[in-house]
Order: sequence, then structure tokens, then C-alpha cells
Amino acid sequence: NIYFKNTNSVGKKSNSLKSSPGIELWNINEYSAELPLTKISENYRNFLTPKISFRFNPTDMKDHSSTSRGVEISNLFSINRLAIDDSFEEGRSLTTGVTYKKERLDDINKYFGIQLGTVFRDKEVNFIPNNSSLNKKTSALFGSIQSQLSENANISYNFRVDNNYDRFEKNSLSANFILGNLDTTIEWVEENGDVGDANFLSNSSTYKFNDENLITFKTRRNRKINFTEYYDLIYEYKNDCLIASAKYKKQYYSDRDLKPNENLLFSITFFPFTSYEHNETNLFK
Repeated sequence: NIYFKNTNSVGKKSNSLKSSPGIELWNINEYSAELPLTKISENYRNFLTPKISFRFNPTDMKDHSSTSRGVEISNLFSINRLAIDDSFEEGRSLTTGVTYKKERLDDINKYFGIQLGTVFRDKEVNFIPNNSSLNKKTSALFGSIQSQLSENANISYNFRVDNNYDRFEKNSLSANFILGNLDTTIEWVEENGDVGDANFLSNSSTYKFNDENLITFKTRRNRKINFTEYYDLIYEYKNDCLIASAKYKKQYYSDRDLKPNENLLFSITFFPFTSYEHNETNLFK
């Protein structure tokens, strides 16, 4: 794969852009390969797929060293895994990974899967976001474990281990259950080291009255400071050409001297024409 990107920029009173027009051309080249392997037993089908991606960028890149970028196993093999718009990832790198999946022959909705991946470089790159760990000669180890227990229940675990393989920098555990008309997801996330400093528990639940009417409740609790951050309650009406919703949002502040911020939003969307939203700011002021 050969990728090109052209950026055109001009800025006024900007620290990062010149006042005169700037035109830049970027390029990155990739060779990728994978070897799908399959083994079928009496009750299961097993898949094992090792893969590599070698990348070479003959140009440089903009300085994104202080930018926060959430790289995970799900986007590790993406060519724009750093989500950068103005350049490509600098230098030479080798991304390696393996995927394993085991599913039942009589029910493909039940399976167990593991993904692992990491990145190697010939030298460190200072302009790559520091918290991604891709700027180092050996990046962190990215991985995930997924288990589909049934058509209506699944559990997934995403993690990141630092490049010395002695500390988990991120743990993310989520479970989704569908019970009749109720669809609920519970997620726990913990971040340490270069990734950040967070520990929270969240829930998102949706109840469908029918194909056109549903209500959703969302909340998140910061376990680091034992504090609930927000509550969201959303009602939606949907049909083929219209979505109308009413959203009640209550956001708390860590400073207990400040009152919670409460808003009521009304929105309506006409497909494929337009969308309108009205914010009733500080509804209960």
C-alpha cells in the first residue's frame, strides 16, 4: 500500500501556522501480510491468524508529542492509528500481532477470542504522541479478550501492558446483556502510567417500548475520588424519515461548592435534510 496526503494551510495570529499559504505533501508506504490458519474439531472451529505490517515514511511529521492518542488493539493495524490529519506517522516500524478465535460449529453466536499486538522501531521518534508508546523502540503490548456467551450476552476485556511487561497501564472490562426489550452495558476502566490516571465505572441502558420509541439512561462514577460525574436520560422517537428526542442531562462538579449543571435539550432530525437542537440551559436555575 502507498499512501499520499496533501495539506494546505494558512493562519492568522496562530502559533502553529504561518500567515502565508503553506502546501505540504506527505507519504507513507506499507507492506502487510497475514496467514489465516483453520482447524476444525468435532464441536469447534479454531482460527489462528498471525500478521505483520512494515511501514516506511520517507518524510517527516508534525510535532504531536504532547497530543493524547488512545491506541488500542482494535486500531493498531490502521494506517492512521494515531488519528493525525496533517501528516503521517514518522520513521520505520514493524507492527506484529496474532488473532485467535474459537467458535462452536452448531452456534456461531458463541465464541471466544484473543488479540495481541505490538510495534517495533529502529529508533525512537520524538514527534509521535508520548502517551501512545509508539514513539519508543518497543511499544506497549496491546490486547483484548472477548467472549460471546450467547446471542444476548457478551464480555470483553481490553488491556495494555507497558514495554517492560511489568505493569498494566490500562484495563477495560465491559459486559453487555439483552433481556427482552432491555439492552444494558456496564464498563469499568482503569488507566495508569503514560495512558493517564483514571478509574471509573459506567452504565448505559436502553429500553425499547417498540420499534419507534425508546428511552436511554447513562451514568458514570469516578472511583478515583468516589464521585458521580453525570446522569443522562434520553427519550427518542424514530421512523424512516424523522428522529425526535428529549434529553435531560445533569452534570456534577468535583468542587462541592458548585451546583450541578442541569440541561434539557430538544432535537429533531429530518432525513436527509437537516437537524435542529434547542438547549434549555440551566433549566432549574
